[in-house]
Amino acid sequence: MSLENVREKLMEKKLTTLEYFGVAFEAFKGFWKENPVMMVSMFVFMVVSIVIGIVHSELNEEFLVYYGANEIMILWAKIFNVLNAVASTVSFFVTAYFFRKVALMIEGNGKNMKLKELFLKTLILSVIFFVAGIIGNKMENSIIGSIFLIIFSIVVLCVALWAFWYFEAYYIRNFGLMESIDYSLELSDGNRIRKFLPGFFIALGVLIFIIMTRIFFNVLNIENFAAGLIIAFVFVMIFSLLALYSQILNTVIFLNVEYDYLGKNLNKELKFGSENKSNENNQILNDNENKNKADNG
Repeated sequence: MSLENVREKLMEKKLTTLEYFGVAFEAFKGFWKENPVMMVSMFVFMVVSIVIGIVHSELNEEFLVYYGANEIMILWAKIFNVLNAVASTVSFFVTAYFFRKVALMIEGNGKNMKLKELFLKTLILSVIFFVAGIIGNKMENSIIGSIFLIIFSIVVLCVALWAFWYFEAYYIRNFGLMESIDYSLELSDGNRIRKFLPGFFIALGVLIFIIMTRIFFNVLNIENFAAGLIIAFVFVMIFSLLALYSQILNTVIFLNVEYDYLGKNLNKELKFGSENKSNENNQILNDNENKNKADNG
């Protein structure tokens, strides 16, 4: 199935949960065929990020210092602290880029990425999370602060479950932060279960995968370090492919729900950004006319 056929299926009707998985898999294969460079790049980034995260969690700097580890181990812990921070920051933009690229390629508008706008959007989110992280770390040092953090986390979770089901709009469409939240709320009306069920099955699959991985290593009791490392790396690659598929699945669900919403409220042309293209063409014509008038004047 080509990406054009994927688009037609998403426009045709509201899909069931099983249909979402099937269409997402066809899109997943289509992207590997039509844009292998992007998919390979995303895959490598996922693998590297996961490996850095695993090593960072194992090389806890405070833990090593407390137990008097040698200076080389502490140095490696510091290096992976930095690498993990960099990977986490870059992942904001990479994730946003992938969401938008997938959506626009399905819509046949893959060249209209507007990377500068996308970078500013991800920068805003990065700053918000960075500031929240600093405040959270400061408040953890007191009992009152810890209690407040627990309450605040519960409130944030409730708000997220209420309003952020279709927040992909922030990355994919030309909306600001508050506009994206409002749009997500509109799309969520009667459609939360469409996001919940696939997400639940993916999360369940990941949980089973992690449990099976631990059982696999415990049963084999691998003593050879190199063999264990190779097997672990294979599992990381499988998990990375699953993460890529999951992001495409989320985009497929978003587009299907949005197309249904737009079909009831707006002209079909908006589904493929025709209005945006028309506006851009009109703007170009107006600029040329103004330029000609200035030259003639």
